Amino acid sequence: MAAHRLEDAQPRECQGDPEWEHSRPDGATLEAIMRVSMKFACVVVIAAFPLFSIRAVDLAEARRIQDQLARTQHRVDDVMLTSSDAKELVKKSRIYIARGETALANNHLAFAGPLSEAADALSRAVDHVVRARDITRTEYPNRQRIEARMNTVGLRVKQAGYFQKLGEDPAAKGLVGLAQRYNDRARDAYRRGNRRETDEYTTTADEIIRALEYIAQAQALSGRVRQG
Repeated sequence: MAAHRLEDAQPRECQGDPEWEHSRPDGATLEAIMRVSMKFACVVVIAAFPLFSIRAVDLAEARRIQDQLARTQHRVDDVMLTSSDAKELVKKSRIYIARGETALANNHLAFAGPLSEAADALSRAVDHVVRARDITRTEYPNRQRIEARMNTVGLRVKQAGYFQKLGEDPAAKGLVGLAQRYNDRARDAYRRGNRRETDEYTTTADEIIRALEYIAQAQALSGRVRQG
């Protein structure tokens, strides 16, 4: 009786029901189902992987820009300059630091990148103005190398107006005059035989032109986004 009750308690599929036996998937069918399921899972993972990668790249770029802007801010905050041109250069540096921070806060990395580079270049220009006054610095390139670099930068300074026009940024217009004046100071120092000021003012002018190039790049990216 106990055995009979146990048999009655078992579900139909355990009692050899012909209908269930006919509908039950065999081993080959189960294997096929599992194979399809695995393929589907792989497709989902592969499809999602680029999204995860892009997100990781964006986060890394955002951190890089944030760090660069912080270093740039620290560099201009630590200087004490009295000349009107030097003060104007610091002011321009801070303008592009602020613009880079705004673009970053709005997650516009395509703009934040070149703007942060422009701000960084301007902060380095400020740093070279400071170095030009440091009479303890005595290690500079020889006269021939300084002359060659001064001529190269002089040609770039002549392109300042072109880069400013490409950037279409009123704030960048003042950078053209700054680049020209620091280039003139470099040439004057060269005539006086002052290698320190020649080298540092030449580099100052070069960094200002580099900033103008990055500002033009930001404007070009902005135009592409509007067209898109």
